[in-house]
Amino acid sequence: MKNTHHVSKKSIIILEVAAFLLASVVLVIPMIVLESGSVAWWAVLLSVAGVWALFAFWYIPAWWYSIRYAVTDHVIFYQKGVLFRTTQVMRREQVLFVSLVRDPFTPIFGTCSVMVSGAGASMVISFLRLEEGRKIVESLSPEGLADLS
Repeated sequence: MKNTHHVSKKSIIILEVAAFLLASVVLVIPMIVLESGSVAWWAVLLSVAGVWALFAFWYIPAWWYSIRYAVTDHVIFYQKGVLFRTTQVMRREQVLFVSLVRDPFTPIFGTCSVMVSGAGASMVISFLRLEEGRKIVESLSPEGLADLS
């Protein structure tokens, strides 16, 4: 589909930090339990570092690049997936409910998610810039019902 958009690049930073914190937590336990400098210690250290590097430098950027969305006059289009691509298409006539979702961390990063529910289907477009999310909700909501102030 032409005229597709990517989600915010802030999603890469958020996921990179989360991957680093998870790797740090996973590494603490073996560092305490295993003898420092042993073969098992090095095996755990190098395997966790390798998995983290794979995710941080390949998978997360590839995941960001794979996400595309578009809102046209006729359909809402959402595509994602690195190894297995998933495409969701919903006709605008099917849209029953649209909401802007924010959790406690989204104000820090200025991001949001848009949840679109329709007849027999739903989709969530995550890691949108707040102003983009508001525009999508306003464009999909019936006239005069989208008060996002």
